[in-house]
Amino acid sequence: MWPFTRGKPTYKIAELDNLVLAESRDSAGFDFGVLVRTTPAAEATVMFRVDSVLSMTDEEILAWEETIAQDSSVISCVLTSTSTGCVMSVSVARESKDERKETDEIITRLAAELPQFYDLEEVEVVATPLTAAEIESYIADALNTSTPLWPELRVEEITNTVTNWEVNGVVAASFDVLDNEELDTLLRKLVLTDEFAGVVRWARVFRPALDTEELGRHSGLLTISAPASVEQLEQVVDTVLAEMTALQRLRIRRMYARQQTGYLASLGIGVNAWEFDKVLAS
Repeated sequence: MWPFTRGKPTYKIAELDNLVLAESRDSAGFDFGVLVRTTPAAEATVMFRVDSVLSMTDEEILAWEETIAQDSSVISCVLTSTSTGCVMSVSVARESKDERKETDEIITRLAAELPQFYDLEEVEVVATPLTAAEIESYIADALNTSTPLWPELRVEEITNTVTNWEVNGVVAASFDVLDNEELDTLLRKLVLTDEFAGVVRWARVFRPALDTEELGRHSGLLTISAPASVEQLEQVVDTVLAEMTALQRLRIRRMYARQQTGYLASLGIGVNAWEFDKVLAS
């Protein structure tokens, strides 16, 4: 008789529970992955790789967002910048009854329409869709895990406090950032410096306006993380904040009691912080 060995416990992450990862091929012939969720809102998220955050000007990023926002189903765009490159993610609503009921329906629509999000004549941005395997690898790296993520996404270690989030040995601190063009430019450059490479992640968040007369609103998410102790991480946090002016620091607020959501939202994987804030408040 084989001896019985109890495996290590694993833990679910609430924001990623029931998240489906699927793959299809778009009308331009590119394979793409799509993250589909039902709660707290029926949405789907696709992601695109851009080689360097500095390969785009502020004007080009804004033009890209404006082009994407022409699709009325778009809920948010997140441009996540790190030292290894940047990812633009687009989350769309599953609008029709069929799309909300059947995952295949929203994937079929995205397959037909996806090139309009990345193959843009008026914006000189070179972007390619991420495949399902690339999305899974991207999330696994962020969660510091080598275990399979799907069909049920779990992690081995997780600690959530008011001021920090720890997952599989990586400690993180996340911050809400109010819209500021100079601060956006500073943080996109900061992630590439040798001192903060692999430690700082900056996510520029754009939410299209419901009123067609307005473009929408911008905000940001700053995440600082490292395989270190909380005390060591907070020293890095102080160093990062010291790169900003006093006025810029006033636009940054730690996401107290929302650290897990903030960390995941800054990845651009369809975790919209405002939607999960409503769940916590209800």
